[in-house]
Amino acid sequence: MLFPNDLIQRILAGRCVLWAGGRLGSIAGAAGYKELAEGLVERLAAAGDARADELRKLVSKNKTTAAIGHARRVLGSAAVREIATQVLKTPGDVGDPLKALLSLPWSVVITTGFDTSVVRPGDRALTYADLDALS
Repeated sequence: MLFPNDLIQRILAGRCVLWAGGRLGSIAGAAGYKELAEGLVERLAAAGDARADELRKLVSKNKTTAAIGHARRVLGSAAVREIATQVLKTPGDVGDPLKALLSLPWSVVITTGFDTSVVRPGDRALTYADLDALS
């Protein structure tokens, strides 16, 4: 794949933003939305939630949004944050492809992911735990 020379020059000059989707961390082996939803559904089941079986079926089909949203409403943000912290750990070694991408002089890195695998040393990491402070 060829990239336009103008884009390459802007990246090298630190004039581009890396917008990293939530699945970029999966390159490094980080857990994602499915693993978070599974953990939340198990917590719901342990709490006797009537929708746990229904949500488990949705999660098995990768339809995680309903499970995560329901868990936040039922369990509260603190419980979701606790489970996210347990489940969504960033792997120690992010691997060469991600290291190469992050070695570029981006002006800022924005991620929609829950893990911090795209955070470079010295960057401020905005994580799931920070969401309550913003809302």
